[in-house]
Amino acid sequence: MKIFWRTRTSRTIRELGGEFWAEIEQRISEEEADWKTREKLADILMGVLARHAGKLIENDKDLPVEPLGAYGESERVSGVARTVTVLLPRGEQRRGEFRIWEEVPDNAHLVQLQLRFADRQLTASDEDLFEALSTIRKEIEAEGIRLVCYGCSRNVFPSPMSRSMGTGERAYRLELGKPARAADLVSIFDTGPGVDPVVLAEQEQFYHAWLQSLGSGLDEPSSSGDG
Repeated sequence: MKIFWRTRTSRTIRELGGEFWAEIEQRISEEEADWKTREKLADILMGVLARHAGKLIENDKDLPVEPLGAYGESERVSGVARTVTVLLPRGEQRRGEFRIWEEVPDNAHLVQLQLRFADRQLTASDEDLFEALSTIRKEIEAEGIRLVCYGCSRNVFPSPMSRSMGTGERAYRLELGKPARAADLVSIFDTGPGVDPVVLAEQEQFYHAWLQSLGSGLDEPSSSGDG
């Protein structure tokens, strides 16, 4: 199939299929469509292109289709979306969504985090994502609201090194008396059976208790194990 571009005069159907798949992965979450559905959608798009192989594809002059931005552009503009369960004061659960930016548009040294649930939207910018999450938590936890994710779990906390060397998106699952290992790293936006949602003060108390339980104050992964 011949498609004319400024920098290249043709693309193969498989090449465009890869581009379709990359955009689908970025723009359609697993909650909106599972992996098999997204794969089938990409196959259908390639099948339609194959039907017209060898023809010149032109945009409609009267009703043109708006081109997507460069790959990754939508993520930069709208942020990476992650779902989260929100626990309300009376025990009700609501579906929430994080929006994550690893760079603030007007300040590349800061990250930005946004929490959306019900009709609310809270945004925080800081030096790392864990700190931005903490800022949002302080506001909603004062109202009795909790978030079900590792970043808000009693026994999860990032080390100073993991925060200084990254965006603060990963933290350690901690166990009293045992040094943290690389295998204990989790995304603060993920959830799992061991998540115990608490307020920030309780989480910090556990972290300090864990440090004291080690005696030496070690707060980095052990050299043993699979770290």
